[in-house]
Amino acid sequence: MNPIRKLFPNESELLDYANFDWKSLSIKPYLILFTGRSGSTLLTEQMVKLGYGNPAEHFSELNIPYVKKYARSDRFYDFFSYIVTSQSKNGYFGVEIDALRFFWISSLINFNNVFSPMGKIPIIWLIRQNILAQAYSFAVAKRTGIWHIFESKKNNKLENSQDVVVQDQDVVIQDQDVVIQDQDIVIQDCDIWKELILILRYEQKIENLFLDSGVVPLRITYEQLILDQAMVFGMIMSYLSVSTQEGEIAKKIDDVLACPEPVTKMVYSEREDKLIVFYSRYSKILNRISMYRKSIDVDEIIESVRENGLEIY
Repeated sequence: MNPIRKLFPNESELLDYANFDWKSLSIKPYLILFTGRSGSTLLTEQMVKLGYGNPAEHFSELNIPYVKKYARSDRFYDFFSYIVTSQSKNGYFGVEIDALRFFWISSLINFNNVFSPMGKIPIIWLIRQNILAQAYSFAVAKRTGIWHIFESKKNNKLENSQDVVVQDQDVVIQDQDVVIQDQDIVIQDCDIWKELILILRYEQKIENLFLDSGVVPLRITYEQLILDQAMVFGMIMSYLSVSTQEGEIAKKIDDVLACPEPVTKMVYSEREDKLIVFYSRYSKILNRISMYRKSIDVDEIIESVRENGLEIY
């Protein structure tokens, strides 16, 4: 099922905007393509602060109906044009999109042609090196409903309380991090494996897309983003060919990073203990994934887990 395609029922074929006139609009487009729980919200919020567009999830099936009302059209071209003109900033138009929705929206738009005013499609490809922690984060978020805690909302909730309670799960502020008390959250091994398998499948689909199209993305990991934001944003500015005087980019980045981060880091109180046990059960499989992440046969992984005594599906 492709819910995005259903929102434009009158589009009978793939729309190819090879002649979309970015030049006359003086706008440079780019994509932030990601797998979930990899820091995309932090990345995009900081990009907004830096002033390079508003790279939100413009192509989300939840966002599209809302925007269509303002575009006053059921045509995808009109929707796209409205998004570009209304959400660009300082000559940049960014899109944050996860791998699943990228393939959904690709039934309506030829990304290579539309987003290639400079002869290439500028893609920032964000993944998480620690795929096991990523899968666990997905499983907990789906179970609790806690996906993000923004700094502004956290502060509002803390005005009259030392704790933040979200969907009956205690979320404690500790050293400016949000600690999710996950000791009583029941996450089964199959829950983690389901998320890990989905991450792998979509990572591999995107990697195959890069190989087939010749696109060379800027590769960023969650771990890089957490450890050295200044370097990450410097790389992004260079990749997007931002034209500034020497030292100007560094100063702009320093100014943004001097402010509180817009998204509060979430720490799971029992994650390490749970994942060490998980790793000990499936270490051989997980080590194979680590070595051959881009090419390993996902169905073989499912079979290996089954031979280990666990049915994932």
